[in-house]
Amino acid sequence: MAPGGGGLKGPRSDPHAPAVDHASAVDAGALALLRELVAAVGRPGAAGLFYARASERMRASFGREENFVRAFTNDRFAPLANGTAAELGGAEQVGESARATLTVTTRDGRAVFVLAVARPAASGEWRLSGVAREGADL
Repeated sequence: MAPGGGGLKGPRSDPHAPAVDHASAVDAGALALLRELVAAVGRPGAAGLFYARASERMRASFGREENFVRAFTNDRFAPLANGTAAELGGAEQVGESARATLTVTTRDGRAVFVLAVARPAASGEWRLSGVAREGADL
């Protein structure tokens, strides 16, 4: 869960205002992809799923899938491969892109990531467009 946020419900600036479910403002396809990625955390083949759902641009930056898998298992991204629990929070959409905070629990503690997804006009299908680790990339 993102600091100051509440799962898929964002923080309220006015405590008397009704809670706003920010996830309802996110396209169902984007939210489905984000949830699929979160469900893959810590499971065998997680890196392969992330690669399969990555945008063409993201895949091109790594070249072959083996390079992506190697990057996925380095210290920065290893919690995605060996996490014991994962929670999606703070999903929001701007235009044809969306992002959410992913908190991963590992044997060593917690790691927080931001997952970004986008829907390229050419395919119309939501794809993973970025993964950043809080404290390392942000």
